[in-house]
This record gives sequence, structure tokens and C-alpha cells, in this order.
Amino acid sequence: MLFPLRPSLLLCALAAAPAHAQWAASGRATLLAGADTNAPRDYDASSAGQDAAASLVVDGQAQYARGALRAFGDFSLGGRGFLRYGTENVFVTAGTAEVELRALDAVSVSLQGSGKDRRGGQRDYTDGVGQAWLTWAPDRRLQVRLRGGVHGFHYRPNVDYGFTAVEWGGTLSWRFDARHRLLGTLDTGSRTYPSRARDETRTAPEGAPRRTDGVLSASAAYEFRGPVRFRADYAWTEQRSNSFGETNLRQRLSAQVGVRLPWEVTAVASGALQWTRFPDGIFLSSDILLVNDEENANSVSLRLARPVSDAVDVELRYALFQYQLPANALSYQRQVAFLGISARWGD
Repeated sequence: MLFPLRPSLLLCALAAAPAHAQWAASGRATLLAGADTNAPRDYDASSAGQDAAASLVVDGQAQYARGALRAFGDFSLGGRGFLRYGTENVFVTAGTAEVELRALDAVSVSLQGSGKDRRGGQRDYTDGVGQAWLTWAPDRRLQVRLRGGVHGFHYRPNVDYGFTAVEWGGTLSWRFDARHRLLGTLDTGSRTYPSRARDETRTAPEGAPRRTDGVLSASAAYEFRGPVRFRADYAWTEQRSNSFGETNLRQRLSAQVGVRLPWEVTAVASGALQWTRFPDGIFLSSDILLVNDEENANSVSLRLARPVSDAVDVELRYALFQYQLPANALSYQRQVAFLGISARWGD
């Protein structure tokens, strides 16, 4: 059983650090109200899924540095409530904690733990990762990181979707001048599920082995920082399963642009296109795709923000999510629009 992290413990530790230690903390609270066209997050949802909603999210982060030691922690607490679909009210906690020790001028090692817990609605889950990192950064332009760790996912509505995994991989970051950067990742892992592997009859015969999936993913990104901020990503993921109807191959292309507009308005627009192929001709875990539709659907989003004081912004947000499973004849679409304020504090 996985448990959400308690980043507040790290923040307390930072607050108790010696006076000569270098540390900083900051936070933000965002209150939004608006509408959701698919509150239950269902496939083939009709207009009956529309509902008014409000959300409150509080984020915080802190870091501590002393000599060769650095500690970092962040957390996010958020809730969303609906007017008619009270059964879809959710509360989410998430956090990350990392401790890094610089062993040599260009080499450091770190331990990192992260977790997310979602309660409420129809798709409760807990997700946690613990991993170790080895980082080589000979200068400010180049950074190479290697990682290895364990990953656990628990899906309460259907425990057969949960898994434990061993994962390893690496990242490369190269900033070839002050404004341009290239990034790349390569990751792999082996997942073990509690259920038995199914055959072409969509059932698990007697004596069938446990379901195991191998996951291989790679990505490449370009980032530009200037008067306009821009980033484009391409990601490829292959999940091969010994259980019929669970193998899928995915490609995802996404881009994000941020620009300062007149009247002190900041605009951030993003979009993503996804292509998924199912070699078995069907995908039997379609419900799990809706756990995070922001990561598993074609999407377009726009965020506008304007400061009304040194610490308070007014925000307008819109997003469209769309997904279709051709083999399963299932279609998913959701639009959300919110207006609200955010307040920030700290360093």
C-alpha cells in the first residue's frame, strides 16, 4: 500500500536549519470557478455531463543548501467541487522530496521520492516513485543524469490495473547558448500486475502467468527562452504486455508558447497530438486512460494572467481534451473554462 508523501516534514526540517544555512521557500494559492462539459470524465458523454465547478490549489516549495549538501521539497494540495455531480468531488495531494550530495566538482548523487494521491470521484489512485540519481554536469551547458528506482501504482476502483515496477533510464540536457536548449530522455521498466494474463478469449485460463508489461520510452525536446518562450516535445512509448488487449504503442507531439501581451497580460498556449496503435486490435483497459486526460489525450489549452498587485494575479483558463479508441469505438471529449485569482508569497 502506497502512502502520499508528507513534504511538510521536510519544510519543518528546513525551518529548523542553522541560521547560517542558505534556504528559501515560496508558495502560491489559486482559486478558480467555472464550468466542465464532462464532469464524470466518461466516454461518449452527453450534454448531461455539464456542470459548474470550483477549485482551490495550494502549492509550495523549499530548498536548503549547506556546503556540498542540497535538499529540495515541494507539495501541492488541491480540491475540486461540482454543483450537481457531488460524487465527482476530488481532493489531490502530491509532493516530491530530494536530497543531493555533490561528490566531486562535476558529479553528484541524489535520492528522490515523489507521490500523488487522488481521493473522490470514480478514479481514486495512489502513485509513488522512489529513485536514485547520478548526475554529471561538467559545466552549465551540459548535464547527464542516470537513474534507477521502483514505482508503485494502486488503482482503487480496479486493483487489476495496479502494478509494481523496476525502472531505470537517463536524461541529457545541452544548452548550446543562453536561449536555446536540447533535451532527451530514454527510460525502460518492467511492470508486474496482480492479475493473470488473458488470452484471445479475453479471459485468464487456469494456470496463466501473472501479467507483466515491458515499457520503453524515449523523448526529445527543444526549448527557446527569449522575448517569447517556446518548447516542443516528441515522445514515443511502447508498452508490450503478455496479456491480450493490453499492448499499445504511442507517439505524442506537444508544444507550448508563452508571450507577454499588452496591458501586462501573460499568455501561455499549449497543444498536443497523440497517435496510439493497438497491435491486438483492441484495448481492454480503456478506463485507465482517463485517470490523467491531460497526459493521454489530444489537447489545446490557453491561460491568460494579469497582475493586479505585486502578489496577486487574475487568471482565465480554457482547455479542450479529446480522445478516440478506434478499435473500441469509444470517444472522449471534455472542455473546461475557469476564471479566478492566484496569490503568491515567499522568495
